[in-house]
This record gives sequence, C-alpha cells and structure tokens, in this order.
Amino acid sequence: MTLTSGTAALKPGKGASAGAALNGGVISLTKGLAGDLSEKKIRVNVVVPGLVKSELWAKMGKTEEEQKEQFEKTTLPVGFVATPDDIAEAYLYLLKADYATGTSVEIGKSDRSRAFGKGLLTFCRWWGAAVEAVDSESSKSS
Repeated sequence: MTLTSGTAALKPGKGASAGAALNGGVISLTKGLAGDLSEKKIRVNVVVPGLVKSELWAKMGKTEEEQKEQFEKTTLPVGFVATPDDIAEAYLYLLKADYATGTSVEIGKSDRSRAFGKGLLTFCRWWGAAVEAVDSESSKSS
C-alpha cells in the first residue's frame, strides 16, 4: 500500500496549519500501519512530493514565465518543478522495493538536506532495469 502526503507536513507555510496536520497525519498513519500490518506481509509506504506541474498548476492564472519565476524563488533543489511522470517513479520504486515498509520518500522539496529529486529518479530507473534483468535471468533458468 502506498499513500500520498505533502511537504506541508515537513515545513508548513503561513496559513497552512490544517494542511500540515493532515499531511503529517498521513505520514504517521503510514508508519503505524507498517507496524500493524507487517505480520500479514503487507507493506505500507508514503510518497511526499514537492511541487508538481499538474492540471492544478495550469489553473494558477499566471503565464508559464510568471510561474517559473515564482517557483525559482523557492530554491528547488533540482532546479525544476517535477512532472507527474517524475513523481510516478517514486511510486514504482516503492512497489518494487520488497524490503521497504514504513518508508517516506520525499521528492524535490526545498530547503531540506534529504531531498532526493533527480537522484532518486535516476536510482528508480536503475533499480527498475536491475529488477527486470534479474527477472529475465530467473525465467531463463526455470
């Protein structure tokens, strides 16, 4: 099971107390369920994406250039705003990582030293290729 939270849990913005509490609750729920469900071999993890260029992004009422300028001021660690495909890589990683439970994967958040950003995406692509290679070898020897 993979849940979704938000970076407001880690660093709430002004006026975002309710969102921060909600997102923090999802992270705590993930860790609690991971322990509760481990005996049943059910893994529970959470993805915590930073800024994502989605349909909501387009509804901000600003030009592409204005949006870029606004978000460059937030010091994005990887220098760009993620796309939904970028975030999907984190979900794929957690689905393939049989040993991961109670794990919080934080992607592209600003001003936190543990931000993964593009490095995680590269690792996820590598991990996926490695798993496919092992699966391929296993099926040949069967």
